[in-house]
Amino acid sequence: MMKISVFMLSILFCLNVFSQTDTTTYYWSNQKVKAKGVMKQGGIEEGTWKFYDQNGKLKQIVTYRNGIFDGPFKNYYADAGISEIGSFYKAKMDGPFESYYPNGKLKQTGFYNMGFLDSNWTWYSEAGKLEQKGQYDLDKKVGDWVYYYPNGTMKAIFVNNDRGAILKDFFTDSGEQLVENGNGKWTLYYENGKLKEQGFYEDGLKSGKWEYFSENGNLIEIGEFINGLKDGNWKTYHSLTTVIKLNAFYEAGKRVGKWSHFYQEGQLAKEMSYENDIESGVYREYFLNGELSLKGFYENGKKSGEWEWFLQDGKKDMTGSFLEGMQHGFWTYYFNTNGKVLSNGFYTADKQTGKWQYYYENGVLWKEGEFKEGLKDGHWAYWYENKSKLMEGSFLKGKEDGSWVSYFENGKVKDQGSYSSGLMTGEWKGFYNDGKQRYVGSYVDGLKSGMWSFWNEKGQKELDQNYEEGRPDGLRISYYENGKVKDKGSYSDGIQVGKWEYFYDNGNKEMEATYKKGRQDGKVITYHEIGTIASEKNYKDGIPNGKFIYYAKREGKVLKSMIYKDGKKVSESK
Repeated sequence: MMKISVFMLSILFCLNVFSQTDTTTYYWSNQKVKAKGVMKQGGIEEGTWKFYDQNGKLKQIVTYRNGIFDGPFKNYYADAGISEIGSFYKAKMDGPFESYYPNGKLKQTGFYNMGFLDSNWTWYSEAGKLEQKGQYDLDKKVGDWVYYYPNGTMKAIFVNNDRGAILKDFFTDSGEQLVENGNGKWTLYYENGKLKEQGFYEDGLKSGKWEYFSENGNLIEIGEFINGLKDGNWKTYHSLTTVIKLNAFYEAGKRVGKWSHFYQEGQLAKEMSYENDIESGVYREYFLNGELSLKGFYENGKKSGEWEWFLQDGKKDMTGSFLEGMQHGFWTYYFNTNGKVLSNGFYTADKQTGKWQYYYENGVLWKEGEFKEGLKDGHWAYWYENKSKLMEGSFLKGKEDGSWVSYFENGKVKDQGSYSSGLMTGEWKGFYNDGKQRYVGSYVDGLKSGMWSFWNEKGQKELDQNYEEGRPDGLRISYYENGKVKDKGSYSDGIQVGKWEYFYDNGNKEMEATYKKGRQDGKVITYHEIGTIASEKNYKDGIPNGKFIYYAKREGKVLKSMIYKDGKKVSESK
C-alpha cells in the first residue's frame, strides 16, 4: 500500500499553545506557527488544519472530523508547491489521488478504496512522459499493465492473473516488437547503450538462459528459468570484476543444494545448504584470510546443535547450542585478547538459566550466580582479582532483594544493608577498611530517610543529617575533628531554612543567620574568632537590604557602616 506522509498531532501538546475562540495554534520553539485549526471541547480536532515546517513553510492541509482524518488533504514540498492531493474517509485513504514532482508535473494519478489501491492508476516521468498504467483491485494488480520507454514508445504489456504477471508483448525503444503473445527475446539496455539484461520468454514466462550486466558491461548474474522460475545453477558476480560473488542452485524457483558466497578477492566468505527453499545442514563463514569465522548447523531453517564462533587469529570467540533456532544448553564466551573464558552458563529458549560464572581476564572468578527465565535470581557472589570476596547478596526476578554485603580487598565489611525489588531499604551501614564506621542510616524505597550519621577515618563524627525522600530535611549538625560543632541548622526539602549557626573550631560562634527558601533573610551576624562581633548585616530574600555595620576585632569600635536598598548601596559612613 502506498505510504502518504502525514503530520500527526501526538507530539504537539508539549509545545506552547495559544487559543482563541475556536482556533488553536501550536508553535515551534522559534515561535513559528507549527499547526493551527479548530479544536472542539475535549481536545478533539475538527475541520481544516494547516501544518508548517520550522521555517514557516506550509507543509500540509488536512481535514478532521471528530479527531480523525476525514475529508480532503494536500501535502506540499518545502519550496516547490503541492506534492500530493487526496482524501481520507475515517482515517483511511479514499477516493481520487494525485502526486506531483517538485517541478509541478503530474507524477501519478489513481484511486484509493478504504486504504487500498483500486481502479485505474497511471505514472508519468518528470518530463511528463507516460511511464506505466494499469488497474488495481484492492492492492492487487489485475488485467493488462502497460509500460513505456522514456521516449514515450510502448515497452511491454503484462497480463496479471492468477498465474502472476505474464508478459504479452515487448518492444524495443524504436518500436520493433521482440516478444509477441508471450514468445520471443527480451533485451534491455542502459542509457549508455550497454546491454542490461537479455533472455527469452515462452508463453509469457521467462525461459531458458538469462543474463544480467552492470553498466560497465560486466556480467553480474547468469542462470536459467523454467516456466518463469529460476532453475539449476545460478551465478552472481561482483559488479566491478569478473570474480564470482554467489554460486547458487534452484529447483522450480526454490533454493536447493549447496550455496557458496565469495569475497571480491575470490576467497570463500560463507557456505550453506538448502532443501526445498529451507536452510538445512552445515553452515560456515570465513574471514578474508581464509580462517573459519563460525560454523554451525541448520535444521528446517533454524539453527540447531553446536555452534562455534572464532576470531581471525583462530581463537574461539564463543560456543554454544541451539534448539529450534534458540540458544539452548551450555554456552561459553571467551576474551578476545588471550582466549580465556569470559563467562559460561546455560540457556533455555534464548534465556539464561541456572548457574552462570564470569571471569577476569587472568582466569580468576569474578562473579557467579543463578538465572531464572533470563533474570538474575537467587544468591550472587562477586570477587576481587586477588580472590577475596567483593560483595554478595540475592536477586529476585532480576532485582536485588534481601541482604547485601560488600567487602574491602582485606576482607573487612565495606557496606551492608538490604534491598527490596532493587531498591535500598531499611538500615544501611558503611565502614572504612580498618573496620571503623563510616556511616549509618536508613532507606525507604531507595531514598535516604531519617537521621544519617557520618564519621571520618579516625572515628570522629563528621555529620548528622536528617533526610526525607532522599533530600536533606530537618536537623543538620556537622563537626570538626576535635568534636566541636562546625555548623548547625535545618533543611526543608533540600533547602536551608530557619536559624543557622556556624562555629570556629575553638567553639566560638563564627556566624548566625536566618534562611528563607535557601536565601539569607533578616539579620546576619558574623564574629571574630575571639568571640567579638565582626559585622551585622541585613538581607531580604538573599539581597542586601538595610544597615551593614563592620566592627573592629577587639575594641568593638565601628569601622564603617553602609545602608543598602534592594541590593544597591545608598550610603556609607566611617
